[in-house]
Amino acid sequence: MTELFDGEPSGARAAEYYDAAWLDGVPLPGTGIVGLMLGDQLHPPMVDDAGVWGSGPRWVEGARECTRRLARLAGIGPADAVLDVGCGVGGAVRQLSNEFGCRVAGLNVSAVQLRTAASLGGPAGRAVYVLGDAQRIPAREGAFTCAWTFNMFYHIPDKPRALREMHRVLAPGGRLAFDDWVLTPVADAADRAALRHHWSSPEWMTDGELLHAIRQAGFALRGEPADYTHVGAGVMRRLFASTYDRDFAPRIRALDATLGARMADDFREAVQHTIDLYASGRLRYLQLVAERR
Repeated sequence: MTELFDGEPSGARAAEYYDAAWLDGVPLPGTGIVGLMLGDQLHPPMVDDAGVWGSGPRWVEGARECTRRLARLAGIGPADAVLDVGCGVGGAVRQLSNEFGCRVAGLNVSAVQLRTAASLGGPAGRAVYVLGDAQRIPAREGAFTCAWTFNMFYHIPDKPRALREMHRVLAPGGRLAFDDWVLTPVADAADRAALRHHWSSPEWMTDGELLHAIRQAGFALRGEPADYTHVGAGVMRRLFASTYDRDFAPRIRALDATLGARMADDFREAVQHTIDLYASGRLRYLQLVAERR
């Protein structure tokens, strides 16, 4: 699939958050402790299923179902060429190409994550990984039929520019398949500051700002966004802490005698903060599909 790209990948945005070697011994370099919980998926299992949330080993199963759910919503199939913008360690790249038969290119600013993705492999001829920045995608115009961005858009500093870039690399009628958490208008400056602290991400959009930016980039929404906020405010709120404390926190503490306990506590605090935002109506979790006009 390398023929879909032009020139050298930019990799312009710094990737310290994922490239930093702050934790040794994790199975998937570049994922930190998240990879211990979610394998190669690196996004929360936003499914309304107490069986999943009550069993740590099933979190990765729930995360894969979220990937599958968006792929079905976007109508992805064997004829598609998909660009996974911010592909992590390639979980969606492999799942989409294996389950839906499409060709997938994974784009990432993190060289460490891309090395892990390459080591995990993928279907020969249907998967490729490229170092590059969502704000300056190193691909030719109209190269793809679907631009996929899954629980990573919050990391991008210039979100309108990234959406314009995704529009540029799509063929006419191509689809944007989008999954992420977004603020609501009632969120305040303290909420934004806490999210920046917990998730090392500079800018957070509201739901209205996101939909406006998508339209301004040249997309037309296909139906209403699917809203999974109720998962965060419901079953996740009831079961996250007890499952995490039982199935994951002891493993994280054992990873590092000096920092393990702090890492386990900090991650619990970060996720609990997002849960509180869901429950108070300050944060939404959306999946949507939009078409290139």
